[in-house]
Amino acid sequence: MKRPAVFICIFYLIGVLTGYYIKDLLLIILLFGITIILSIILYKTYSWKGVFIFPLICFFAYINICNHIESNNNPLDKMFDDTVSCTAQGYIDNIISKEDKTQLIISTNKIIIDDKTYTDKVKIKVYGTDINNIDIGSFINISGKLSKLTRPTNQGQFDEEKYYRIRGIKYKLYLKEYKIIDNEKMNILSTIKYSMNKKLSFIRNKWVKVYDSILPENQANLMKAMILGEKTYLSIDTKKKYSESGISHVLAISGLHIAILGYGFFSLICLLISKKKSVIITICFLVFYLILTGASVSTVRAVVMLSIILLAYFFGRTYDIYSSICIATVMILMINPYNLWDTGFLLSFSAVIGIIAITPALNELYNKKGNKILATFNVSLAATLGTMPVMLLTFYELHIYSVLVNILVVPLMTIVVLFGFIGLVVGSLSIYFGKLISGIIFYILNFYDLCCEFAGSLPFSTITIGKPQLINLILFIIILILISMLAAEKVNKQSVKKHITIAACLLVILNFVFYISPKPLKIVHLDIGQGDSAVVISPARKVYVIDGGGNLKKKTTDRDTGYYIVRPYLKYNGISKIDCLIMTHSDRDHVGGLIELIDYFKIDNIVLPYAYKNKEEEDILLKELIDRATKKNINMVYLNEKNVIRDKYILFETIYPLRDTTQFHNNNAYSLVLKLKYKAYDEILTGDIEKQEEEKINNKYTDYLNSDIIKVPHHGSNSSSTKEFIEYVMPRLAVISSGRNNRFGHPHKEVLERYMDYDIPIFNTSKDGAITIKTDGHNMGISTYYSKKQIFLGIK
Repeated sequence: MKRPAVFICIFYLIGVLTGYYIKDLLLIILLFGITIILSIILYKTYSWKGVFIFPLICFFAYINICNHIESNNNPLDKMFDDTVSCTAQGYIDNIISKEDKTQLIISTNKIIIDDKTYTDKVKIKVYGTDINNIDIGSFINISGKLSKLTRPTNQGQFDEEKYYRIRGIKYKLYLKEYKIIDNEKMNILSTIKYSMNKKLSFIRNKWVKVYDSILPENQANLMKAMILGEKTYLSIDTKKKYSESGISHVLAISGLHIAILGYGFFSLICLLISKKKSVIITICFLVFYLILTGASVSTVRAVVMLSIILLAYFFGRTYDIYSSICIATVMILMINPYNLWDTGFLLSFSAVIGIIAITPALNELYNKKGNKILATFNVSLAATLGTMPVMLLTFYELHIYSVLVNILVVPLMTIVVLFGFIGLVVGSLSIYFGKLISGIIFYILNFYDLCCEFAGSLPFSTITIGKPQLINLILFIIILILISMLAAEKVNKQSVKKHITIAACLLVILNFVFYISPKPLKIVHLDIGQGDSAVVISPARKVYVIDGGGNLKKKTTDRDTGYYIVRPYLKYNGISKIDCLIMTHSDRDHVGGLIELIDYFKIDNIVLPYAYKNKEEEDILLKELIDRATKKNINMVYLNEKNVIRDKYILFETIYPLRDTTQFHNNNAYSLVLKLKYKAYDEILTGDIEKQEEEKINNKYTDYLNSDIIKVPHHGSNSSSTKEFIEYVMPRLAVISSGRNNRFGHPHKEVLERYMDYDIPIFNTSKDGAITIKTDGHNMGISTYYSKKQIFLGIK
């Protein structure tokens, strides 16, 4: 039987997917029955009895994933809701330090909550500051706030729970106090494990210091990522620059790095001893390097595949790359089946499959003479095409010039990796000679920066596509499969090209029809935590962002809700341009995230209440917003009462602050109150107005306030939502934006009761996640992202 490893991989994947997605027992039995039938068919085709082990492999994969799922169902989950104070004890597995912040990975053997003790082993991530005198393997007693990992509550948001579940981490803890406990006995295996990890950590830290000594800071940090897998030293700007140029893969230890180091090391050792002995030593070196650099999925894949190449040479067997990929896949999923949902795993394997399957087809199409420049271009293009489905599903955007930038960058990586590693080894002995060897790296990395900056300055360097629809994804994958078939010998190439044309035309037609079809008005109240943020997408495809939330505890320089919540939501929905960025008032929980968006999106207008005009010197956050907008040449618009924002379909009318208002009792009193109108649909957006402002609005707009939806003022605070105001608005639905377990107690019980007295349903972002309202102007549908509620209402 040819390539049994491929069939083993397929059956293993069937087992993993069955265990993860299917819970119905009869359906599971049916699927395993099908695997047995498939094995019988394979036996009749290939006459190889080994095929009957395939159903057992499928069953083993099923049991493996089920065991991992079961291990995540901790009794501790039932002991608290979201956050709880606790004390815990355990061993330190890893230490990640940057400036004054420290993160610890701790394997606990005891967690105490409210005098109840939980003794099963749990891995937690600890966040703290000024943590000293600790080491890997230290037994530590900690106390602080234990939190469950969060699932996304908005479209596009980072899935913290999934990310850390893949890495075996169950909870996070914000450290209050810690104490190292000496003389704690551990078993022999644990002693060996922590002793080895401590020595590897010592080597890593020593080599980090070597890079700091032989290269300037920026280049040193890049080499720490490329050679040691230490990405924590990379600046936000560097990560953004490499990502937007489509070369962020060079910052991670991947197949490219392993191939260069592995073949370089093997060639060197072959000069000293026999080739077969060199194979064994090279594999040992690769395994050591794998463990030293943290054993990321992409590194494991590369090491396994290169080791198989070396072993094929050792045993005198023919190397088959497809079998090698499948063996690596099964090995990685046997260790941890959750890796199948890891972005690094998907990108690593899709890139390799793209290169080996699509490159020959591209050469067959337009490079039959074997031009080396075209061949290099085709490898880069094939990798880009192979990873494109994963990139769109994960990051929602394409980097148009990445293929060309990779052509310039990748060939030089051989020099960067080899000289980077040699310079590291020599620099450990002599800083002077280490600097001499690393000199060329300095100039190449500067060249990389120039490439990134040039690519980023070009028009349409990044195109935000949004999360692709399933039918688009399927058609694109079909096209890639058809393209790869062009390199096959026994295939009617004209027929394949015809099918590629049909699939491509269908893809274009479907997207054109979707683009020209009428769109409803869409209003999304994002779950921003304790703050406000709403995104309005009009039928004219104009985008309005009203407030951006903001964490009250974060520094202005820290990434905030604009980066972590609003930006991903917009990208998920294919939005790269904001027509109006609207600030209701300058409290941090409203404007903090807006400030960040200026750096990531093209913005036509920024809208503020007229009362803030010429007051930026009195307000730090307002000044920061205006300064950034000025640097980007963004038009500033100040709204007063009766002023409107409109497009072809919708209208925002300003109903507060009133023109005659000159005194404001606090910053909430500046809040812009807008009424959104679309055909028969009305929604009132209230900012953080309080009772005094509600009374003024009631007196002036008695017959105008009635609306279908109200964004409840001030997060549901008792300082707002008077009975009179509710009676004038009398909405069909109330939306509250508040944070989970917030220190203000929002929404207040009295406010909830007032709305319930009028039989007004309440949706709360802290419980429901993002709240989406879609309307054609006559009817509306309301759905929630986290709680999965869905209701349909007529418009008054």
